[in-house]
Amino acid sequence: MRPFLILILFLFTQCTSENQKELAEERVVLDSIINLDVDENKIAVVELFPEYEYIGKDTIFKSSDYGGESELITLGVCEIESVQYSAITKFSSIPFADGMRGRSFLYLISMDNDTIIYDAEMPEELPIDIYKNNFVFLNQNNEYEFSELQLFGNDAACFNADINKCFWGW
Repeated sequence: MRPFLILILFLFTQCTSENQKELAEERVVLDSIINLDVDENKIAVVELFPEYEYIGKDTIFKSSDYGGESELITLGVCEIESVQYSAITKFSSIPFADGMRGRSFLYLISMDNDTIIYDAEMPEELPIDIYKNNFVFLNQNNEYEFSELQLFGNDAACFNADINKCFWGW
């Protein structure tokens, strides 16, 4: 029985690493295709919302199993291309022999319950709020930055202005 379990674990590991390789290759291709149209003359979005004040968000799920943690936080509702989405962030950490590893995701759930999942990699990459249909980020100087979200189907979700980053479809 033990050799059978080892074989299954080996095959699972191989499939997972192959999927990771394919995902990395797809991201390289998407990076070369997607070009954010950022207008250099655009007024800094921060100046548009001087009244913004962060109010803590609700954690809708938190788990601490096997030394790791998982947390889901609801950001609010945004409208993208005439479709309303509830935005939820998820961060999970898993203990490894050499320390903790983590993974972050942005979930967009339409009112029809269609869900799109984007890989944000690290938690500091995740938005912390939605304000006037702009996603809010906290930068390294503890200042708020605002950005609209542009979707490229299930393949990518890109933030414009000063944020200038993309999350990739999962």
